[in-house]
This record gives sequence, C-alpha cells and structure tokens, in this order.
Amino acid sequence: MTDLVVREAQAGEYDEVADLLVRAYTSSYENSEEYLDSLRHVGEVVPRQQIWVALDDGRLVGAVLTPAPGLAPEPWTDENGTVYRPPTDELEFNKLAVEPAARGRGVAKALVDKAVQIARERGISRIGIHSGPQMTTAHAMYEHLGFRRHRERETVVVDGGQRLRFYIYDIPGGTHD
Repeated sequence: MTDLVVREAQAGEYDEVADLLVRAYTSSYENSEEYLDSLRHVGEVVPRQQIWVALDDGRLVGAVLTPAPGLAPEPWTDENGTVYRPPTDELEFNKLAVEPAARGRGVAKALVDKAVQIARERGISRIGIHSGPQMTTAHAMYEHLGFRRHRERETVVVDGGQRLRFYIYDIPGGTHD
C-alpha cells in the first residue's frame, strides 16, 4: 500500500462502494439475496449513516458505515421479529469491507481507526459491531485490535437463522475504560 486515505464517500461513488461491498461479502461467505440487495443499495442509507471509503492511490479498496452525527441510533428488526435498539453511548459501525485483493494490508484497521476517531469526536467512548458467525478472519482481527466478544448481546438472527456475534471496543481514556 502506498498512499491509503480514508474519507467520506461522495454521492457519485455510492455505486462503486456497493460493488465493492458485494465483492467483499461474496468472496468468502454465503449471503442471503436480501442482504446482498441491501449492499447494492447502500447509498440509500445516507443521510442516516455516513459511508467512509479507503482509497489506495485513488483506488477504492475498503468501506465502512457509521451512524450520522446527531442522530439517535436506529432500531432494527431481525428475521424473528426481535427489535434491536443500539445503546446511545456506543457507536456501532457496520458493513466493514475490504476489496479481496487488498486484504492483509491494513485497510480494515484503517477503517476501524476511523470509527474510533468518529466516536472520540462525538464524545463516545465505546464502539461495537455485529459480525456473521462465518466471518472468522474478521473476528480474529477485531480481537487482535482489542475488541471483546459480548455473547449476552448476541440476540440478532439473520439470513435463515444465523445469530450475529457482537464485539465491543472500549476506547482508551473513555468512560467505559
């Protein structure tokens, strides 16, 4: 990697981000058509969420979504009808994805670092992420970065019965430290 830059995506880039998300999530995992459709329409989350991109020499190599500033975290319902309400004292990022050819080069860490930076700027001292049970490489990365798995928060069921894992990172110097 020569010149990695993480910045907010521009509206004209949403289709490219969607393509990256689909490539990243289908390169190693099975996904429901409903989930893939949500990835294809990622631009529709704006302005409720911000889309951040990682660029290497101007080429899109990663993306992550964070809640938009000033908005309360949005509740969502899983396939069993269970409503999940994110805590207001956490920043939950989602859809972290890295171009398959760019994996292992620090792109995911740069995107997680961006989520930590955003949380700090907003006075939030904890970040969290849901992750599919099959995403073992991502789990290892989160744990390496200091995230802890919270089984008591693993109540979300998607894609035909998958129970999502939940990881939390307490930002050093924050109130949860």
